[in-house]
Amino acid sequence: MDATILGIHSVTKFSAFTAVHSARIPEKKWPKDARKIISDAKRLVEKAGVRFENVVLAGHTAGYDLAAFANNSANKIDHIVIGSRGMRFPKEIFFGSTSNFVLHKAKVPVTIIK
Repeated sequence: MDATILGIHSVTKFSAFTAVHSARIPEKKWPKDARKIISDAKRLVEKAGVRFENVVLAGHTAGYDLAAFANNSANKIDHIVIGSRGMRFPKEIFFGSTSNFVLHKAKVPVTIIK
């Protein structure tokens, strides 16, 4: 397969009132936690022999940021695979709020891993 996994992390410290929505953060300005998350993912994916690229976005909610990025045809996203942790109330809901948002707003196929 000639596939590439694009690891995307959204830094959600920005409010809805900022002018920054789904803009890429240059690697030298990534927060420490984002750097670790992307580094760990890259190591695992490349160990399996798959090409890996990474993006860290500045936004305000992870679901909105991911769906907006995927829906931009210039980014050439074919499929989204996202985990569901169900961290918000009520915890018993099958999908987490972020994965549920992406499932309904993304224009490309979405696979949710529980």
